[in-house]
Amino acid sequence: MKRCQVIILFALIAAATAISTATNENTPELWQKALKLFSANKDWIPGNIIQRTELFTEQGKPESTHEVWIEYKKDDKEKITSEIVKVIKDSKNVTDEFKKEQSKKQKKKDKEDSASFELNDNPFNPDLQKNVSIKVTNETQRISGKNCTGFEFSQKVEFRENDKKLTVTNRGKAWLDKETGFPLKLEYTFDPLPKRMKSIWTIILYEVTPEGNWYAKEMIMDGEAGFLFIKKKFHTLITFNNFWK
Repeated sequence: MKRCQVIILFALIAAATAISTATNENTPELWQKALKLFSANKDWIPGNIIQRTELFTEQGKPESTHEVWIEYKKDDKEKITSEIVKVIKDSKNVTDEFKKEQSKKQKKKDKEDSASFELNDNPFNPDLQKNVSIKVTNETQRISGKNCTGFEFSQKVEFRENDKKLTVTNRGKAWLDKETGFPLKLEYTFDPLPKRMKSIWTIILYEVTPEGNWYAKEMIMDGEAGFLFIKKKFHTLITFNNFWK
């Protein structure tokens, strides 16, 4: 997957073996397979992304639902561009209102209450292995009909929050197909947490096509955000569709 930036609009959310770095000679063979598979599939771009966020009160009572549709394509200069094509709030189409508000913010140069990351900034990227530490576990999990081996991992990544570049550490587990090495699941949290986040847990599920192509299928984020005495729980599902090169 090429460097396709995913923007998380937090304004919609909150008003065992030894550890090794993946570049040394002791890197497990299964992890080495995952790195090669990443390299073979890094150029895939999702044609569109759908982000659906459900907000709940601190007690868990449903409060509102937001859905954002984003389309990715190349412009005349072969540059990858993104466009918000649809916004749904509580079953009502508010696309025009949303775009007008975005336009006003851009003219005023107001900072968007958002955060973004790159799809390629994951622990399987060979170019980022100096920032990755892994630990093979004895845990197994069956995912998409495949038996997977669990790896504990930590990874320092750049995280952009409200136009500020920050360095955070992702900590969690990666699940690799025992036979092929295809990564099928990532689950982790951020350290430190983004602004206003009290807790967050992220799961990324990957798809392997019959042709052997590999890319992210969906991202699930569950957590709690707050400002002063107001707290909200949220559940976000981001789906990636129509991949192209």
